[in-house]
Amino acid sequence: MSKASGRTTAYLRGPDGRVLSEYSYPTGTSLDFHWNKDYIYAHGRHVAAVENTDPEEPAGVMSDASDPALSPWVSMAWGGPSVGDLYGYHVYRATGIAGPYTRITAAPVTTPSYIDGAVLEGTAYFYELTAVDEAGLESRRTAPRKITPGDATPPAAVSDLTGGYEDFLGVSLNW
Repeated sequence: MSKASGRTTAYLRGPDGRVLSEYSYPTGTSLDFHWNKDYIYAHGRHVAAVENTDPEEPAGVMSDASDPALSPWVSMAWGGPSVGDLYGYHVYRATGIAGPYTRITAAPVTTPSYIDGAVLEGTAYFYELTAVDEAGLESRRTAPRKITPGDATPPAAVSDLTGGYEDFLGVSLNW
């Protein structure tokens, strides 16, 4: 709240601190205002509406992971919902499909892509994404997506190897 020019102003702010709504009243009055998820009331009177619609979840998630010879990373990209008040996206990660999932984005990322470099080679990770609107509301999470960076699982050993040389065909190996 702020007090200026004999008025007190209450602000409703989004997750980034931007003002989404405000209500101003004369300083010194006994207005007992309170916030509701849908509306702002002051002294029993509706003074402002607050959006209360969760955004759509991200769609079309695509992923890629590093090869074993590189530093491990996971890359994801997705299509964003078509809403005007989209603020960004949160990324959640777990090491098992049932979770628990931890949000790995401190603040919403503002582009529909993310690179996770805090992963270990050969470890399977599961990711879920949400969209976040300017009011801080999150969408439902996407379905879990399994990604294993630098899958270093060696192939099965060859057994019963035989070989030979044949004219015009060269070397042949059989197993």
